[in-house]
Amino acid sequence: MQATLSRATDAPSGARSPSSIRALSRRELQVASLIRAGLQNKEIAATLGTSIDTVRKQTIHAYAKLGVSGRLELVTRFGDALKLVAEEGHYRR
Repeated sequence: MQATLSRATDAPSGARSPSSIRALSRRELQVASLIRAGLQNKEIAATLGTSIDTVRKQTIHAYAKLGVSGRLELVTRFGDALKLVAEEGHYRR
């Protein structure tokens, strides 16, 4: 399982540094996984029991760490890895 997670968390070649979702904090990973699932900030905040402003900040931090500029790029470049992490429960509270 660890080898699978390790392979899945590596970004596609040519990704800007840092190149994996392992750079994300636990909460940033939760937020990114929920973005991948199609939730908006308000829905993410309700799901995680936090404020919309906190979700916005965590989203901005996740984008910076992954070198992406928005939701579409996040999902395009890291969607498979985020799906695997979500399915295996690595981001749960």
